[in-house]
Amino acid sequence: MFRQGSCILKKKVEDIVKYSEDGIPVKRLRRKVIDINSKNIASRSFWNENPSLLEELGSFTQDVDKIKPDYIRSFLFENKLMPSTWIVIRIDGCHFHRFSEVHEFTKPNDEQALKLMNSCAVTVLEEFEDVKFSYGVSDEYSFVLKKNSQLYQRRARLFPMTFLLF
Repeated sequence: MFRQGSCILKKKVEDIVKYSEDGIPVKRLRRKVIDINSKNIASRSFWNENPSLLEELGSFTQDVDKIKPDYIRSFLFENKLMPSTWIVIRIDGCHFHRFSEVHEFTKPNDEQALKLMNSCAVTVLEEFEDVKFSYGVSDEYSFVLKKNSQLYQRRARLFPMTFLLF
């Protein structure tokens, strides 16, 4: 969640602003930009070592190492698809021309390539009951799920990832 490594911040440091007539340095607290190397800025020790930063940002009510996962999840944005609508997932064959060259497919429609894409689509239809129809054109395939599908509770971000990885 947090970057581990260097941290740039303003820290209160004692700075000599002048010398008194006796030659004694007169010091004042000044804010200087510093670079801190820290293994974990989410640890209590980091914040204890940098109290001026803690003052500016406000204190923590609980140790940041002990933040509950449910609390973090409450901030996640779930983009759910509208109910009772068809879900169409389109998968585009990125850099398919390179794949075609490597496997020496003939253009425009190599029989071997079409069989490969179609067998992948058949497998998807067999694996996912909610997929009712698939359609392939060029280097892309679209999959249509039934209107009342509750696959992944209709969370939009899970569909492309699942179909691509399958």
